[in-house]
Amino acid sequence: MGVKKVSLRKKGTYAVYESQSKYNKNRKRDLAKHIKQNPTDECAKTALKNVEYRRKKPNTKGGWVDRKQEVYQGLTRAEAKLMAQIIKNAKKVINEMAYSNPVNKKQPKQK
Repeated sequence: MGVKKVSLRKKGTYAVYESQSKYNKNRKRDLAKHIKQNPTDECAKTALKNVEYRRKKPNTKGGWVDRKQEVYQGLTRAEAKLMAQIIKNAKKVINEMAYSNPVNKKQPKQK
């Protein structure tokens, strides 16, 4: 199966979109068109004054939760996410303990 990656052309296109702030221009244009059709819409008028980029970038600090695993059965989404973070941190600590120098190990004497 092929690897999915973003092409350089797509990256360049987004860079231009962001640098020229086309999102703000398009959003203002769309809101102005809406206000022209619905002049009594106060919500749209206030939205026109405060136009900002609305996309929230994904933030998955615990890894993805595989709902098929037995550990996550019967948990809510928030509980499963918390459990995934706990398991991730536990694996990290176990790995550090297994491969780091123990404190009680005798260090070679320095001359």
